[in-house]
Amino acid sequence: MTTDPLQMLAAVEGVKAVMFFSAAGERVFAHPAAESAGSPAPGHWAGLLECLRPLPEAELVYARAVVYARTSPAGTLIVVTGLVAPSAIIRLNCDIVLQEVNAPRTGKGFLSRLKRGTGRLGGLVQLPELYENRD
Repeated sequence: MTTDPLQMLAAVEGVKAVMFFSAAGERVFAHPAAESAGSPAPGHWAGLLECLRPLPEAELVYARAVVYARTSPAGTLIVVTGLVAPSAIIRLNCDIVLQEVNAPRTGKGFLSRLKRGTGRLGGLVQLPELYENRD
């Protein structure tokens, strides 16, 4: 089982694709991989991202798919699902992802880890120093 919130979101039943775009419009995460056949290039999403920027949340229902988008100061999370998908679970997972994205971090942050392609968030949690060296 993975601890990466984006991978957990992508694993929810009914989810077809998950993408995260930085505030600058750069796609920093895509599941399935951006190189997949039929996956639109990041430029294809530019118009939608511009329209979504002032909206904190949007749901677009099409004939065969639903596009759910959440915007935060760090960027835009887009989830594409089939018509039948557990929307409450998807929204909860989106909350978790955006909490990770927007949390203040020291050192290497969430977006820099995504850009490097690691995708795992387990290393971002740092335990406090329990014992101080007072020699």
